[in-house]
Amino acid sequence: MLITAGCGDNFDRDELINGPQATVDEAVGDDQPADTQTTLDTGEQPDTLQPDEPVTALPNSVTVTVTTSSYGGEFAPRNVFAIWLESVDGGYIHSMGVWAQSYKSRLSRWYSKSSHGANGMADAVTGASRTSHGSKTVSLDFTKYPVAAGQYKVWFELNETNGGSKSTSADVTLGPGGTVTGTANTANIKDITISFAP
Repeated sequence: MLITAGCGDNFDRDELINGPQATVDEAVGDDQPADTQTTLDTGEQPDTLQPDEPVTALPNSVTVTVTTSSYGGEFAPRNVFAIWLESVDGGYIHSMGVWAQSYKSRLSRWYSKSSHGANGMADAVTGASRTSHGSKTVSLDFTKYPVAAGQYKVWFELNETNGGSKSTSADVTLGPGGTVTGTANTANIKDITISFAP
């Protein structure tokens, strides 16, 4: 049996066919309260930007001065010497000065860390084996070779023999201004001073 609704019935044709919610989109108009009106998506994102994370200011460079003295090795006073930067977990970063040329392998720690002198050597002070001891000053420009803020070690390695070398390190923190948190002067690698340029 087929039932049809006439004009006098309380049913709208769309409601009869599709159900009572079929015309809800048409029912929302300008006469609705402001909190129930719909808005078109304009593609603009709400203003939810967060403030920038604070940037840790780093020094532009670090300068290291150190003095070496002989320990009576078989080739003394001739010696090989290296200064370089590492992360606190032992990751090699950059060489600052290396005086070894043909005898780089005598600097066993530096040689291993720098991939036999192949990595992190650009702009490092380099030269032949030293014929005497004394003071050396080197710098590392962080504007050319950026590093993250944090703790680092400046390493020093000296050798006058074909055997084991002597080494020590200094602890530095790179952050606002830069700070030296400890130096381990030894009898043969000593008078370590480290300064930072703003």
